[in-house]
Amino acid sequence: MRRILLSIVVAALCFVSATSHAGQVSQSMNVSLTIGAPGGQASLIVSPLVLVGPSPGPATGTAVVHVTATTNLTYSISLDGGLRYDPALAGAARALGSSTGVSLAYYLYQDPGYQAPWGNGDPNLGPGVGGVGTGSDQPYTVYGRSQSWAGSTIPNDTYTDVVTVAVNF
Repeated sequence: MRRILLSIVVAALCFVSATSHAGQVSQSMNVSLTIGAPGGQASLIVSPLVLVGPSPGPATGTAVVHVTATTNLTYSISLDGGLRYDPALAGAARALGSSTGVSLAYYLYQDPGYQAPWGNGDPNLGPGVGGVGTGSDQPYTVYGRSQSWAGSTIPNDTYTDVVTVAVNF
């Protein structure tokens, strides 16, 4: 199965009252890229989904974040920079690392055209995605893409990262 679902459940965490309440729930999203598959293929796995593309990239795909929130509860979904985030990397890049010490940039977006970065409000990563609870499951698609490694010497290895997905309400 090329898609696995990442669930973030917000329902029943807030009770409607005269005062406002703030909270957060979060869950890790594992990211990995394996280079060196027979046939020159590369797979980028952003748990809970699989991104694939021919070598030398980029590898692309989607993940789904599911949010269930109390009706009319406003929230924002943020994706942090992961374990190896370096603000010096241009254009909302996060970094996949390997056992060889080599890293490869990748990006997370709100849209299938890879135009709107999905982050946590960091000026480089971009904004989070806002929503309003309906009391039911609301799926949000995360679009991922690795950098191309054409012309680079990227060793065969598995490249990984962990991004924290948070729902702030």
